Amino acid sequence: MMKRKVISVILLMVLVVSGLLTNGAVWQVQAANRVLKEGSIGMDVSSHQYVDWDTVKKDNYIKFAILRCGYGDDDVEQDDSQFQRNVAECKRLNIPFGVYLYSYAVNEKEALSEANHIKRMIGDSKPEMGVYLDVEDTAYYLKHGLNVYTDEGRRKLTDLVKMVLNNLSDTGWRTGIYSSYNYYANILYADELSAYRWIASWPDLDNPNKVLEAENKVRQMNGVLWQYRSDGRVHGVFNANHQPGNVDLDELLVDWVLGQDEADTKPGGSNSQECVPGALGDVNNDGFINISDAVVLKKYLAGYDVHINIKAANVNKDYDEEQKDLISVGDVIIILKHLAGIDTIKLGEVV
Repeated sequence: MMKRKVISVILLMVLVVSGLLTNGAVWQVQAANRVLKEGSIGMDVSSHQYVDWDTVKKDNYIKFAILRCGYGDDDVEQDDSQFQRNVAECKRLNIPFGVYLYSYAVNEKEALSEANHIKRMIGDSKPEMGVYLDVEDTAYYLKHGLNVYTDEGRRKLTDLVKMVLNNLSDTGWRTGIYSSYNYYANILYADELSAYRWIASWPDLDNPNKVLEAENKVRQMNGVLWQYRSDGRVHGVFNANHQPGNVDLDELLVDWVLGQDEADTKPGGSNSQECVPGALGDVNNDGFINISDAVVLKKYLAGYDVHINIKAANVNKDYDEEQKDLISVGDVIIILKHLAGIDTIKLGEVV
């Protein structure tokens, strides 16, 4: 078995280095998984909106949606009143969707209750775009004795977030955290959180430099989703009174594999190593080390306009005289060897 595995890896190396293996070919090999491309635009909605999903689908601007399932404790009074309808409509129209819960947890009992709330609401719905804990309500935390601006408060909030996500670990869902750039940079101990990062940063959209700056900051923070505005307008989206209203808009910053079972939820299929997004070897910042990292790195070396995490891509940790990272085919080969169980360098560590 090991000999066959090694031969397969050598063949992959030849294909990648020679340029015969394209990104599309990889996904064809991987059980024909569907891929939502980087740059796709989505929206996140709750009972604050009423959505005419047929119009949204026909308009073809929104490619995915993140649906609020509720807020706080596992109490039916705190379920989102539009959630079940939104899920049913997304399924009917084949719109990929994820789920989020607005968090109020300030102690362990509430954190466990929020995890149960998420599980109850999602059931067997299979959210392909991930399941997120929305961590942002500073005023509520302060009012209830959790000062997130202190070391003690930061520590407690981070541990509560971990508790919620750990209690979702047996579901097979891709789990993540929604929060502002400020929370990721200054409040949460983000390096301890092995979860997808959905980051809010709202620039002045009339200033291209500010837009680029905001996007780059989110990418550098290893965000996979960027909520870039809270006042978007989309055909078919209304406020709770059925009048045209605002909606949060999000941009996908990585290619996202859509799958229907646990093996397919990992980008690259079951032969993936989960890690902190942007860890050594996670070239595309998606939280997994797999064949797609080797492919995107190969495309980068071939001159394609693709986004990579330079620190994560320099897996052999070589540098030039000015201590700048040197990226080469050697890094591609190390990733491929790693996937075959032949480790020359340990991948997955935070860089």
